[in-house]
Amino acid sequence: MSDGAGDQASAEESGPPGASDFDEGFTAAQMSSGLRRVWRAAGEALRILRRGGRLVLTDWQPRTPGDDRLSPRRRALDWTRLLRDARFVDIVVEARPEWHETFTRVYRTALEIGDPHDDSALAALQDEARRRLPDADLVSRVVVTAHRP
Repeated sequence: MSDGAGDQASAEESGPPGASDFDEGFTAAQMSSGLRRVWRAAGEALRILRRGGRLVLTDWQPRTPGDDRLSPRRRALDWTRLLRDARFVDIVVEARPEWHETFTRVYRTALEIGDPHDDSALAALQDEARRRLPDADLVSRVVVTAHRP
């Protein structure tokens, strides 16, 4: 039975998995939809991903495209179109109702706590909750995957 010491030494000598891939670009990238210019971020994600690399993100997307009740930015958000325009392929956008419920429950709980006092993280979450909850029923929480050709 091995104590694992030999396995640890061989892992340390060879570096982290995929370390040699860094010269050719990243295998995966993360992008925040909180960015003001998501189309630029999509282009940058495409640039840094190596061929065949995958982008995975989660965001809110209008349940009804072009819904006038949403802010102009949220109304226009269409991950399929945005990523296709950035030249990604194999784009899949899936609504995750259970994630939507979890996020909205977290927002409601954060607001129920009341005064955040010196807790800047709670204050930021409460600010986000005040922005997101009024139109929560108009959007779906989605997971988006796409590949660099």
